[in-house]
Amino acid sequence: MTVPKMWEDRKMQEPEPFKPIRKSAFMTYKKCPKKFWFSYFVHSEDYWNYNEKNNSNPAAAAGDIYHAEMDELYTKIDFELLYELDEDDKKFIYFRNKFSYSENYDTEKTEMDNMFDWTCETEVKRSNFFKEHYTKTEYLKWFPPKASELKVSMTDDIDRTGHIDRVDYLPAEKSYCIVEFKTGKSYDVHKPWSLTSLRAETAFYAIICNEMSIFDKPVLYWALYNPKIRQYSIEKFPAATMRAVNNTYKGLVQKIKESGDFPRKMSPLCMWCEYRTECFHGLKGEEKEYLFGKPNNYKTEEDALSDGVE
Repeated sequence: MTVPKMWEDRKMQEPEPFKPIRKSAFMTYKKCPKKFWFSYFVHSEDYWNYNEKNNSNPAAAAGDIYHAEMDELYTKIDFELLYELDEDDKKFIYFRNKFSYSENYDTEKTEMDNMFDWTCETEVKRSNFFKEHYTKTEYLKWFPPKASELKVSMTDDIDRTGHIDRVDYLPAEKSYCIVEFKTGKSYDVHKPWSLTSLRAETAFYAIICNEMSIFDKPVLYWALYNPKIRQYSIEKFPAATMRAVNNTYKGLVQKIKESGDFPRKMSPLCMWCEYRTECFHGLKGEEKEYLFGKPNNYKTEEDALSDGVE
């Protein structure tokens, strides 16, 4: 199949009406404008299929399972009962029984078992903090998440949309916190490039929540929840991040409306891009030798990301 040149494709596919920009598409644009272009314009029929289960990829499948179980977790919790439990071991078991177990959990835990174990340990610590610092009435009001798998949208020149994993309330700060679940080892706040990316992802949601007044108080914080590397981190949004996300979004909207240029950003990650053949050899769609050589140093995209490749 012959893939049209960018300007030819724009002639054949008028972008009106513009599709809303979801968070993952926005992040794709930040990493590689041309990959966004392929997704938004050339393969627009697949634009909304980003959340389909991908059980052929073990890492993606694990992420799907974790997100699904976390989405259900607090629908199964009796907070009155949890508050009355007086030992951490009992609290851990109470949380752990809300998740699935592997058949060999008692003798040989799987990686998924370990992720759920860490999650329960972290939730016990959160529960203890609220119990120690607030009254029972306040605990029951403030400890449970305020939202889970929340779909948000914002009217704009081109609308913004996305799904928030979880929203917590921070009573001392009198504000809300976007909680982002990640299950890849590359998502680590101690790596500057990863921290910058995570801030942008969650700021995208925070801007929508604040502009649309979804909650009664502002969203001023974000948190990473990564059971893969056993990392829970919380931070107030830097003002510079909020400005940068808004400015980048406005620039993206302008490019879409004006059929601007969407250049490729080449890196070793290109080897795992679903559009790599069209991107490098699109006129004939032929497989040719890699521009970077075989990715011997990185067996998977996850390995490349963990090494700081963007």
